[in-house]
Order: sequence, then C-alpha cells, then structure tokens
Amino acid sequence: MHRFAALIVLPLFAFLTLWLGGGVGRVFTSESSPTATSEDSTRAAAPRAPAETAAGGGKIAFVSDRDGNREIYVVNADGSGLSQLTNDLTDDAVPIWSPDGEYLLFTCNIVGEESDHCVMKADGSGRVNLTRQVTGREGDRSWSPDGQRIAVQSYGDKTSNIYVVNADGSGLTNLTKSEIYGQIPRWSPDSQRLAFRCSRNLCVINADGSGLINLTNDTIHPGERIAWSPDGHRVAFDCDRDICVINADGSGPVAEPYSRARTGLPVGGFTWSPDGQRIVFATGTDIGIRNTYVYVMNADGSGLIALGEWPVNDCCPAWSPDGQRVAFVSERDGTPGIRTDGMIGIYVANADGSQVTQLTEVAAVDVYHQRLYEYRPVWSPDGRQITFASDTDGDWDIYVIDADGAGLINLTNSRADDYSPVWSPAP
Repeated sequence: MHRFAALIVLPLFAFLTLWLGGGVGRVFTSESSPTATSEDSTRAAAPRAPAETAAGGGKIAFVSDRDGNREIYVVNADGSGLSQLTNDLTDDAVPIWSPDGEYLLFTCNIVGEESDHCVMKADGSGRVNLTRQVTGREGDRSWSPDGQRIAVQSYGDKTSNIYVVNADGSGLTNLTKSEIYGQIPRWSPDSQRLAFRCSRNLCVINADGSGLINLTNDTIHPGERIAWSPDGHRVAFDCDRDICVINADGSGPVAEPYSRARTGLPVGGFTWSPDGQRIVFATGTDIGIRNTYVYVMNADGSGLIALGEWPVNDCCPAWSPDGQRVAFVSERDGTPGIRTDGMIGIYVANADGSQVTQLTEVAAVDVYHQRLYEYRPVWSPDGRQITFASDTDGDWDIYVIDADGAGLINLTNSRADDYSPVWSPAP
C-alpha cells in the first residue's frame, strides 16, 4: 500500500480532488441538449526513453518516502539537482510554492489526523512552524497572491476557524474567532480579501478581519470548492453539485452557469481560465458513476463543450498558462466508444475541444475515483512542458514531458514512491 494514499483523507486535501471526464466535439448551448460536431483527435507517439528536452526550466517540488517516511524534495526540470529539503521523524507532505518561487508552504509534523503548517525557503533552510500556537487540527491553507501572508483553517470537534499569518510566522490572527464555522479560505487576486465557507453560507472578509459579508444568506449552500474570478469581481462555488457564481460585493443575484440538468451529471472540481472568460470543470464524481467528463464553458454558461465523446473516466483538468489548452487525465484510448480499464493517459486538448492529443499511456493497478487524481498534470510556467506522477514502473516516479508528447523524462527513477509534483512559478 502506497504511503501517499493517506493524503486523500487529510482535510486539507479534500477540496483538491477533481473528477473530470471528456469527449471530442460535443457542443452545447447554454440551455440545449448535445449536438454533434466534427473535431480533430490525434494520438502522440508512444513515450520514449528519457531524452534531452526543451526544458521549461525551474524546479519541481514533490513528496517521497525514500528515507522511510514522507519528506519534501526538489529537483530541476531537467532531472539534475535532486535535493531533500526536509528530514523529520514525522511525515511532511503537500508542498505549495510561494508566488515568487522563493518559499514552500507544506503540511508538516503529520501524525494521524494531527499536523501543522510550515514554511521554508526553497533550499530547505529557514523553516518556520506557522500554526504551533493554534489549537486543533490543521486543514486547508493557501498563499496570498502577493506572497506576504498565508490563510489557514484549523478545526476542532465543534469549531473551525480561519487564521491569517505572515509568511515569516508573525502576526497570527484569528479572523472568525469561533463566532462562525470558517472553512476553505480563498484569497482574492489583490490579496486584500478572503472568500470562505461560513457555516452553511459563502462569506467574504477583509484580510484584517473587518468587513464580513454573507453573500448567500441561507438562500443557497456552498460545497467544498470556491474560486475567485481573476479580476476579483466574482466568486464561483459549487452549490449542491452545480456551479454558481456571485458578485464578491454581494450585489446582484446568484447565477448558475452550470446545472446538472444540462448533462445529467453533478459537477466535481472547476477552475477559471487565466483571462476569466471560461471555466473548465469535471462531472460524474458521485460514487458508482463510471463515466466522467471534462467540460469547458463560457463563464455565463454558454458554449458548453465536452473534451471527448468516449464513455471514459477523465479527471483533473489544468489550464495552460495562456488559457488556450487544457491538460487532463483519461482512462481511454484513441478509439471512440472504447474505455481502456487499467490504462491511464495524460491528454492535451485545445480549449474549443479540438486536437485532443494523447501524451502518455501507462498501465495501472487501480484507476478508479481517487486514484485518477494522483496522475494529475501540472503545466510548466511557460506552457511548454507538463509534469506528472506515474506508477508505470511499479513504483511512483515524477516525469516531465513536452506538451506535444515528445521528450519524456523520468526525473526521479527511484524504487521509492515519489508523487505530488508542483512546478515552481516563473521568476
């Protein structure tokens, strides 16, 4: 049993699980049922042995159990410079780069359900425990876009609070003070506000704890996914497994750009495009649903497109940095109507549903539900490469491949399990 399976049960990991599916060329209007169109679908050459590649540059942080427990490591995108950053008796996991790429936020001191949040420099020095003074179990956390502060969730048996702390560990502030049940903090793009789930509502609060606004007022109840639009004017959230959008100042009605009535499937994870004009999302995440899909739509719900027409399991879409393409994980081959149980691939498609290209294909022992997420693709900052974890060799390693399917490299190539890769931001 892989050690990384324990990550799935961590509360901070729950919001990340994305279930997506795909198909080529099914186009929907905002209210109509599917109509077929013709799009290109290609399959890239089979993965090659490690070779030199046009590197996207930067570093990739990941988790490995090669020293007997989970630790944080970093490696250059060309496979050089492998370095162990943590060396603890307890587990460390789930690294997140600071926006400037100088620091890593990670879950530290993991013992059962207990853990802390720590920050260290990208070389492993200067480690600070951000939540040592917080009572309770640590949950979700996120960097402010300006890299100056970190929001964290800490919860107990009957309370859950949102804290903000400076990146150096100073200035720890409880924003919710047990007066409301605060969960899933998400920073606004300008780093001035936080959206979060407040009991059974969606709230926005200033980063200093002032100006609390209840956006939904018991009219609709948010789930576990919250995302600001890139311009900071709107907040998207899952509402009873649909997608809802509301103005961040509380004005105007709640819009519902996606309802499961349109496809018969509930929504999983979703992400705004970099320009805020579109949303990519997953469907079919309920237990027992075997055919899952990846869709792209305009932010108002029009122009719904599925990235494939196979009866497949797809998940984990990720926008390219320029917003023109989507990478995702799929259990399929290149033949419409065929699902390849036990074979997983990384695919890239244009955001309009055309040119679906298979980059990789690997055999897997168990590909259902949570396991698909473990192969999730991560783009390089320049959009030229993708990193992912794969167990094709019997243990989990970190790979990099060019976005056109060329230049596959095994960066770690160890007998241990290496997983959860995250690419450092562009300098």
